[in-house]
Amino acid sequence: LTITWFMVILLLHGMVMRGEVAVRPPRQARTRASWERVLDAGVAILAEHGYSGLTIGALCERARVTPPTIYARAANKEALLLAVYDRAMQRVAQSDRLDPDDEIWRELPSRDVVRELVVGVVRIWTEGAPVLRPIVHRAAHDPEVWRRGTQLSVDLGRRFRAILLATTSGRASR
Repeated sequence: LTITWFMVILLLHGMVMRGEVAVRPPRQARTRASWERVLDAGVAILAEHGYSGLTIGALCERARVTPPTIYARAANKEALLLAVYDRAMQRVAQSDRLDPDDEIWRELPSRDVVRELVVGVVRIWTEGAPVLRPIVHRAAHDPEVWRRGTQLSVDLGRRFRAILLATTSGRASR
């Protein structure tokens, strides 16, 4: 069986479009540090200028790397965008404190649980607004960003519901 570069590119493109391949992970410490700078720069550029500002040139300038550093990791711009998206969502998740296993929920009166749940969701959206805004706009045109965002939203809704049900069922409002 002869595999051509064209076949490899088609295979990688299909995998990227399904979200199976984001980037080739760096192996060496120096390369990992460079890639971390690229991802962090990507999130900052995304928050400041949206997806249209997220160019290879802008990333290289901000992360202090050369284009081959980026091309060595990302199969294409879509893979790069998804890697930046994943880093952005990691940052947004830092505001997410809706853990159904956290004992604090069982200690609160029911009315406070509801208030704190709503405050928690609002915190996620407000603290993440600079980066979430361009992501939501991108999702309207990018099936993979839409798919990933939908999964995160469904997960947030399930955790919200689990906390609400676990803390309010069977007890009177305190």
